[in-house]
Amino acid sequence: MLLRERFRRLKPLEDLEIDLVRASLAHPGALPQPAEAALRWAVGLARLHTLPADGGDLHLDADLEPWREELGRHLEAIGAGRSLDLRRAAALAPHLAARARAARDALLRRHADRLDPDTLDREVRHKRLVLALGGGGGVSYVYLGAFALLEEWGITPRLIAATSMGAILGLFRARTLAYDAGEIFGVVRSLTWGKLFRLLRTESRYGLPAALRLYLRGPLGRWASREDGTPWTFRDLPIPMIVTLSGIRRGMLPRPLSFYEGLLDPRILARRPWLLRARLEAVAQATAELLARPQILRRIHVGYEDWTRDFDVLDTVGFSSAVPGAIHYDVLRPRDPMHDLLGRLFAEKELFRLVDGGITDNVPARAAWRYVQSGRLGGARNALVLALDGFAPRLSTPIWLPLQQIADGNVRSSVRYAHLLRRFTRTLSPLELVPSVENVMQAVKRGRAELAADMPLLARLLEPLPPLEPLAAPA
Repeated sequence: MLLRERFRRLKPLEDLEIDLVRASLAHPGALPQPAEAALRWAVGLARLHTLPADGGDLHLDADLEPWREELGRHLEAIGAGRSLDLRRAAALAPHLAARARAARDALLRRHADRLDPDTLDREVRHKRLVLALGGGGGVSYVYLGAFALLEEWGITPRLIAATSMGAILGLFRARTLAYDAGEIFGVVRSLTWGKLFRLLRTESRYGLPAALRLYLRGPLGRWASREDGTPWTFRDLPIPMIVTLSGIRRGMLPRPLSFYEGLLDPRILARRPWLLRARLEAVAQATAELLARPQILRRIHVGYEDWTRDFDVLDTVGFSSAVPGAIHYDVLRPRDPMHDLLGRLFAEKELFRLVDGGITDNVPARAAWRYVQSGRLGGARNALVLALDGFAPRLSTPIWLPLQQIADGNVRSSVRYAHLLRRFTRTLSPLELVPSVENVMQAVKRGRAELAADMPLLARLLEPLPPLEPLAAPA
């Protein structure tokens, strides 16, 4: 089954589970937790489509179609969304639990030679958290508050899909299973504009030229290296990661390379700061020009295909952060393994240059959902995708509105695949790429405060369901 068709079939079931839990939390006692768990078991069984089994994946769509149809008929009586009838849901729960048990047992008997009961049980009962992190420069520092809050609740993400500055910060979350909030403050204290950016004219090989040259290896290299000093690839990350890049196809660049290099010169802005808005509008126009024809750009997710997991993680997040006409990133080190990998990527995708992933997929929730549903997360497919976006259009920051609107165009189509979306409203400025420790602490505080409202729902959804047997036992 195509993933698009699978999404169409699974989304109503995923939404129903969230609606049930949200309504149960909003009206304590109206839907007892055993009844809620029984209903979620019934929905979770209907959501199954593929399980790892002896001899390879076992596809269950045909086996479970009768159960889905039966469940659908029953669920029509309880409504959906805000019109959910919790009283009817509670009354229906024991019957649905018993019917779910019968459907599960029949499935296990039919595939007794291949299907492990514990595998099925684990897939329904355990939901994994997946984070989709948007870019937007300094706005992304609010995600650090989200990381800290999730850690305090004992919740560890099992996959991170990210773009641009969200990818840089996501890398620091992905590098350890347990999040160390203090580590990031050590990183921030060590950063300066001079360490991260240079104005020297250098060769442009893979990236689109710009006045600001981004250098990540020096200031961040030791946090993304093995003990022998060699750089981490995606295979080294304890938490799997996907990073979005945008590729410009060969022969499609609408302007000469020199045009982009002169769009946003910090030396001129230092003398004439009043020109910033006009220059940002020029960057937005150049980006919009790339988007004007769909055939110009390709959306690329490094870490999705197995061979791309050999990419250097720092180089990848660097390319993902390279804003056209503003920031340039490149790999110019001689005899580096990245040259062969980039050569393969450029050949397979017919690319000319790489630029900011936010142009084509600023909050990569769809890529995260597809990664899970394809079985790449150790065969598990029961996941909750939490999308975090700090760069949504806001009239309170009109100077950034053109770039925010560009990003928002692709965000809206992607976040349909997220189960929960948190758009942060109080962030640092996108220009605060190297903020003070005090400003980072403020961003962390704001991120925690805004995500706090979602935590009871998140925690309940991620809490393992009880076994089905006691839920389905006769009263």
